[in-house]
Amino acid sequence: MTLYETTKLLWDLTRPAPFRNKELIELFRNNPDEMFNRYDLTQEEKDAVAKGDLSRLFKMGVHPRIMYRTGKFYGVKTAEEYVNRIK
Repeated sequence: MTLYETTKLLWDLTRPAPFRNKELIELFRNNPDEMFNRYDLTQEEKDAVAKGDLSRLFKMGVHPRIMYRTGKFYGVKTAEEYVNRIK
């Protein structure tokens, strides 16, 4: 597992608005394979990111602050929903 690379990718996707990498977000939405080529991820990590599998990402060890931002990126609206999705 390449936890650093997974965390880096999630940080790059979820940076605060003034620092957001719009090109990377566009790649994620339209050509995720090309985006994944920029990071050294396992297939399991790619699948978890592509599917927005917060539970799997959390269990892999992604930092809680990055996880919270990632949840928002995937459309999580409430703390209750976030908690349910990381279980």
